[in-house]
Amino acid sequence: MRRAAIVAVALFVPAPAAGAATLRVERGCYLSKQPALPAGQQIIARGEGWAPNSAVSLTIGGTPIGVTAGTNAAGALAVAFSAPALPEGQFKATRTLAASDGANQASTPVALRVLAADFFPATTQNAVTQRVRFLVYGFGPLLTAFNKSTVQTVYMHVFQPGGRRRGTFNVGRTSGACGDLRTRRRRILPFGLKNGTWTYRFTTAKRYSARSLPQSEVGFRVTTVFRPG
Repeated sequence: MRRAAIVAVALFVPAPAAGAATLRVERGCYLSKQPALPAGQQIIARGEGWAPNSAVSLTIGGTPIGVTAGTNAAGALAVAFSAPALPEGQFKATRTLAASDGANQASTPVALRVLAADFFPATTQNAVTQRVRFLVYGFGPLLTAFNKSTVQTVYMHVFQPGGRRRGTFNVGRTSGACGDLRTRRRRILPFGLKNGTWTYRFTTAKRYSARSLPQSEVGFRVTTVFRPG
């Protein structure tokens, strides 16, 4: 009688790999260091999976954040630091926040904004007929701080040279975590020609107030040049 041989085979099953280190920020957009916010908005970064009780170095855009970060006994990380400045004339950017404890690395993008307004094209030879797109940046971080949706209607309040308000226009709605807005093409000078600086103030309030927040503005200087016929 033939007997079946029973062969025991030991299988090596590797232990589950430890979770990779993670890094995240609490909000989708932050105001950078700027004249109206000289310290920059506070950014809070958190993560798990780091070496327990270790020092973690963090950089944003390749520059050290300027504060010491450490993990707890469970390998969790929490650190607060100020948003950096953007180059002069740059209103939006995304910087990489990177962290390392020597053995683990992780990174996450950080959206930065200047609270500002602009228009494109930036120059014109005929203010009466010129049509431009107005651009609004950075309403989102303030709206979030006020516990409001980052999707809001924006109004453009037009002030003629001398400071008199000439009118208010609904120009669109903000979108995304940064609360940016790009309008349709519209006349840059909605009223009759008047030399001097016209000021356009953008707010989420239909009735204008100098204390309305968020608020950004852009100026446009009109100069009439007479050429001999």
